This record gives sequence, structure tokens and C-alpha cells, in this order.
Amino acid sequence: SKEMTKKNNDALRPTLVPFATQKVTAVFTHLDKPDTAFDDKGFYKIVFRMTEKEGKVLNKQLNAILDDWVALVTKEKGKPSTINPCGGKLKDEDGAKCYWFTAKMRPGYKSRKSGDMIAQRPQVLDAALQPMNEIVGSGSTVRVSFKAAPYNTPMACGVTMRLSAVQVIDLVRIGGSVEGLGFSAEEGYSTTDELTTAPETTNSAVTLEAVTAAEPASATDF
Repeated sequence: SKEMTKKNNDALRPTLVPFATQKVTAVFTHLDKPDTAFDDKGFYKIVFRMTEKEGKVLNKQLNAILDDWVALVTKEKGKPSTINPCGGKLKDEDGAKCYWFTAKMRPGYKSRKSGDMIAQRPQVLDAALQPMNEIVGSGSTVRVSFKAAPYNTPMACGVTMRLSAVQVIDLVRIGGSVEGLGFSAEEGYSTTDELTTAPETTNSAVTLEAVTAAEPASATDF
């Protein structure tokens, strides 16, 4: 297999392996603001659901990256004390098995060159790859772009799914149903009266095409 890292000042520098899913289903999303329920800084994240067949394929790919990484860490640093499992979790939903995966992104990272904190957020794009502002609700059909990011800390060794972007194919809005509210259409303000612009992101445009080439890691989540 390809060498996954370069030694630099006795530090293991992993490479990030990009992935783009086919159409999957959003389960939980925190794409407009970080989820801080378990962490002060929080994470942008998406939990998405795949069929059992598709999930097995992705799990196999992620675990192959983990195996190569653990072998490299063991060779250079010694066997890790703890190896965290990676990939998705098998779920049973109404008798149908599926896999849930979680991809996440820190809202900022420290630049290796300047030491400055650099803000970042995932791109959220519509089907035509145009930036969008709408909150992506549970049940939306999406494609997810992420990078498999190996890590090694004093506590554990593993591979995490670092979120890059989400392409929304079929949007389910939060509280999208207007039936049973007791309202009727009136003349007045319409969201079509003015154009809104998407917030700027620090990420470059993505094509969301499946790729296999690896790129050097410039920052880590850990």
C-alpha cells in the first residue's frame, strides 16, 4: 500500500483520504452552527444513513485505512494502547438493517505555519452545487463529502470522518408541513421578494465526485 505519512521532526503526519457518498439520508444535522452539547467548541456534523450493503462497503474501506495507519504507528512509535473503532454503526429500523455514519468538522483549527486560529465551516450546496442557507432537516436526501483522517494521540489511535461538504438532492425542511396550523395564504411578505446570499466559507469549491487520491493533512481534529 502507499506510504500514509512522512516523518517530520519525529511526528507522524497522516494523509487525508477524500470520499464522496452516493445518495444517502440525513438523520441528524448541525450544519448551520456547531453542536456544543458535548464539547465547548463543538462540531459541525451530519449523521447519515446508508443501506446495509453500501454501509459494509464504506466500513471496509475505512477499516483498511485504519489497519494501514495502526501498522505504521506501531512501526514508528510502538503499538497503540487503544485503537478506536471507525466507520458506521449497524442499526435495525423497523426490521430493516442500515448503517449510521457521522462526519464532523471543528469550527476552527490552528495553522501549522502561523499558529493562528482559522475559522471553517462545511459547504452546504443544492443539487446544482449552488450555496444554500436552508437548514437541512432529517429525512433529506443528500450526498456527503468527507475525508478519512487518521489520528494518533496519547489516548488512542484511529480514523475519523472529517466533514467537507453536503450536497442536498431533496430537502426536507425543519417543521416543513404547514397543514393543520389554522393559517391561510395572505398578501404580504414573501421569501421570493428578495434574494439572500449564502455565508462565506473558507472551503474551496468541491465537485463531490468520488476520488481515491490522498492529500497531505494540514490540520487535525485532535
